[in-house]
Amino acid sequence: MALIFRSVQVGNPEIERLLSQSLQEMGTPVDEDWGIAILAASPDAAWEVVLDGPSRPKSAHVDWEIVQNGTCHYRKLFQGRAEHTVEAVRLSLRRLFWDGIRFKDNPIKAKDLTLASAFEEAVWALLRAEEMEDVDVRFGVWREGPDEPRFVCKIEHETAPSPLPRFPWTWRSSLLRSPKELKAELTKALAARRRERPAVLAQLASHRRAMRLHPAAHGHQVAVSA
Repeated sequence: MALIFRSVQVGNPEIERLLSQSLQEMGTPVDEDWGIAILAASPDAAWEVVLDGPSRPKSAHVDWEIVQNGTCHYRKLFQGRAEHTVEAVRLSLRRLFWDGIRFKDNPIKAKDLTLASAFEEAVWALLRAEEMEDVDVRFGVWREGPDEPRFVCKIEHETAPSPLPRFPWTWRSSLLRSPKELKAELTKALAARRRERPAVLAQLASHRRAMRLHPAAHGHQVAVSA
């Protein structure tokens, strides 16, 4: 729901502005509030990012110090020139906040890191507006003949066992040239998915939000009619 800034002080007013703007635009999942402070003793010192918010499993976020005491507290140091960037902080927080969208294989990174990031961003920007959680995203690179490489994206939703009723969804793109083509194809695919079972999707979204906010009260199976 909201990302609440406690403080952003890294010794550079322009970077502080860009950090605040980028993270505010990224946002957080529905029904989740997060507090954040980004501090550095000097422009060259480590950036310390401190968060408080909903629980996340330590096993999935080993790069964060996580302390559970009612609410969860998180801490991570960003050090050196490579990590002292808006994009590095944003990507790390995106993985933490939106951990239900998991990017797996992405061989595009071996060809072009910027292009790989653009493909992932195109998928994330669309999936974050859906009710889906536990989504695995993979990419592939196709090289045939003298033409430039083509790229493919595969999305799998809720293939693992779950205490909730599932509406599994698997989608595979055509061979793509750009993130723009991926965005266009995935937009159409998600619209078709919503048309297929809109009532079920709405109920599942409500149950997932309730379970995430109050897991102890939702240990039993929830029945949802198709």
